[in-house]
Amino acid sequence: PVPAAAAAPLVCAGVFKLRTGLSLAALLRRPPSAAALMRTHFDVSGDLRGLPLSVLGRLARSAALSDGTASLRLSGEGTALAPTGALNVQVAGATGPRFPPTDGRLDVAFGPRDTRVAAQISRRQHVIASTSAILGLASRRLSDRAALARAPLTVRAALGPLQLHRQDVPAAPLGMPQTLSTVAQAVLSIDGTLADPRLTVYAMLTDARLGTKALGQAQARITYVSRRLQAAVQFRADNGGVLRLAAASTPDLGFPQVLHVGATVGNLPLDATMQAQRFDLTWLSGFSQQVRRVGGALSADIKARGTLAAPTVNGQLEWTGGALALTGLGDYRNVHLKAHGNQRALWLDELRLESGEGNARLTGSAAVTAAQRYDIKSSMALRRFPVYGQGQPLAFVSLDANLAGVAAADEARARVIISDAHVDLTDAKQKKLQPLDRPPDVVMVKGGEPINRAEAVKLAALSEALKQAAAPASSAGVGGRAAPTTAPFRAHVTIDAPRNLWVNGKDAALELGLGPDFHVEADGQPRIYGQVAVRRGRIDILGRRFDLQAGSTVQFIGPPSAPRVDVSATYFNETENVTVNLAAKGTIDHLTIAVSSSDRPDLTEGQLYTLIVTGRLQLGGNSAGSVSASSEAASLVGGLVASQLQKTLAKRLPLDVLTLQAGEGLSGSRLEAGTYLTSKLYAGYVGRVGANPALLQNRNAVHLEYQLSRRWSFDGEYGDVGTGTADLLWTKNY
Repeated sequence: PVPAAAAAPLVCAGVFKLRTGLSLAALLRRPPSAAALMRTHFDVSGDLRGLPLSVLGRLARSAALSDGTASLRLSGEGTALAPTGALNVQVAGATGPRFPPTDGRLDVAFGPRDTRVAAQISRRQHVIASTSAILGLASRRLSDRAALARAPLTVRAALGPLQLHRQDVPAAPLGMPQTLSTVAQAVLSIDGTLADPRLTVYAMLTDARLGTKALGQAQARITYVSRRLQAAVQFRADNGGVLRLAAASTPDLGFPQVLHVGATVGNLPLDATMQAQRFDLTWLSGFSQQVRRVGGALSADIKARGTLAAPTVNGQLEWTGGALALTGLGDYRNVHLKAHGNQRALWLDELRLESGEGNARLTGSAAVTAAQRYDIKSSMALRRFPVYGQGQPLAFVSLDANLAGVAAADEARARVIISDAHVDLTDAKQKKLQPLDRPPDVVMVKGGEPINRAEAVKLAALSEALKQAAAPASSAGVGGRAAPTTAPFRAHVTIDAPRNLWVNGKDAALELGLGPDFHVEADGQPRIYGQVAVRRGRIDILGRRFDLQAGSTVQFIGPPSAPRVDVSATYFNETENVTVNLAAKGTIDHLTIAVSSSDRPDLTEGQLYTLIVTGRLQLGGNSAGSVSASSEAASLVGGLVASQLQKTLAKRLPLDVLTLQAGEGLSGSRLEAGTYLTSKLYAGYVGRVGANPALLQNRNAVHLEYQLSRRWSFDGEYGDVGTGTADLLWTKNY
């Protein structure tokens, strides 16, 4: 019973009856085997109406279904191996976070002569998908594989018209995101038998648009007759361009051979062609999360022969006026790609692209030298080409380089010669963002279930890996040996650049060189080995210029994020006429810094650190040269040393508080250094760079704080131009 005042009364009712040939006494005395249960006769009937789908969603711990009802009708008799009867399932108003209200119906009938299945999905009384199948075989013979293969089969299916769309596809630079939409429909028919089926699939996309721009239409036709599979796809752009794809092969898709096609798919013959006449590639915009926007025209005439695993390709391809937006890697324009090849070699005539104010040009070739092995040659020229990290510009790179090597299906070895390279680090402060790439062991779920098929596959793979890791060693393989796994692709790249590697930024100007046998390896995870030598240069640390000494190095011994730093530098203070020697050694996580002065050995480390930070041996006085907090250095060496130096200062200086705040360059920078005289009284020195006394701005000031109570405090400051402030503060922390 439901209260009469309920806003939406819920009615769910049903009756089920089951009768079997097993007695309760026999079940209790001796449970039957699985084979006996399969032969046991049963008689079942049931009718259930108005079951809320939200209840099923909660039982399954899934938020995929949030509204709607389901009804079930069931009748049948016989055995599990030879059932007869019918099943009807109806769903009304099924709603979820990823789809609007949808109705569905499923009918299954097991008869004495055939087995029938029919399904239908509709929205707003409009059928968007339907299918029906008739297998001419009695249900009692479904377990007979020979009879199943010979049974006549008829399948009909239809999809659409169905509106598909993808939102937030980037437009041109600085443009608003747009929506990629199209109308899809498809028809499928299967006739013949399971052992020798005849298949026809026809699909069509119409009214494709990116925002308000019309893209065109696409058609696809797939047939399978007499063990010959043929596929033809045609894209016709709204501007008149055409792209045609055709392929043919001879797989055996009959039952049960289709179960073993995967093991021999690489040996299947292939005959494929691709033809394009100035085809508009805007179709590919938003195709994946990484490829956000594509543009330009494609012209091609390519033929592929041989097998799926080792095809020989002949033809040419050209992409003109291209545009490409990659997530986290930037936006590229005026892309020009031209390539041609045959069974002996592939030539990259030109790959040219522009981004920002820079451009890049790449040429190369890959010639067949032996079975599955290629001799690779390439040259690259970059001119102020931007390099991005997490969507932020990191540097502008100019270089001339050549590559030569050998590649195969499982490995590649190459040598890169860099004759000249200039890396101009950006002055913009890098924002600390969450990485765009999720860790490989993170699966996105909603309501306890993966949000899409890709995440579900990822979860299944992780679960299987955990099971294998937890399995005993003896179960890994015969005799306790691990089961063989596919070896990852291996790459070994040696980089020859003994000098002329220039790095410039607002806090660094360096010439670097790579030591002999500097190389990068990758077999799933990248590793770097070799030495980076500092030829000459300077870095700015906390606003002070340090000249790097010859012999300073950065040594890589594997992980790219854990190099060993061995840097020596000198800083000369003209005011005090003191030279400070700084040495930084160790890894990033365990970097040690030592300071000394050869001409003033009497100075302690605390005094030398004070000299670096304030420009003087003692706090106070004219601080026009006070520190600019440029600790967020743009250079590798400068950033490492500055970050660790600030940590060291707090340990070495007799201070409780050391605050460095950056302004625009030196102007507006602020230094505060102080100590607590008592638990409630704090006294400190404040120095401001670029302060204007004419505007009553203090260059040097004394800062006092006194805690009156838990919430009330006094804050005061008085400086060298005779101005000050006094504040009574009330504070509440949330």
